[in-house]
This record gives sequence, C-alpha cells and structure tokens, in this order.
Amino acid sequence: MKEESKKLRLQLREQRRALSGAERQRAAEQLLMQCQKARLAEPYQHIGVYAAFDGELDPQLLVE
Repeated sequence: MKEESKKLRLQLREQRRALSGAERQRAAEQLLMQCQKARLAEPYQHIGVYAAFDGELDPQLLVE
C-alpha cells in the first residue's frame, strides 16, 4: 500500500508539472468559481490556505 501511494503521488506530481501556466490559471479560476457557488467560505471569518509548490494549484484567487 505504501508503495502504491508513493507511485500515485509521483504520477500526480508529474501531471501537475506538465500543465502550462495558462492551464494552471484556468484551474485556479475554476476552483474559485466552484467555491463561490458552493459558498464554502461565507460562514467563516478565517480560512487557511497553502502556498502552492511544485505545480500545485495556486489558491491566491481564493485569498483575494
């Protein structure tokens, strides 16, 4: 199981790295729209986000 998880993480990391900057930006915009539609942050005064690393989706639009 541990080896399978490791392989999956590597595969996902490679897929993220393969995305262009424009594709990552579109994905971030889609995430923002989905969160706004679901009203996920409305009942909260504070939410935590992460710093994007190694091709991860940038949550900066959610912060703004």
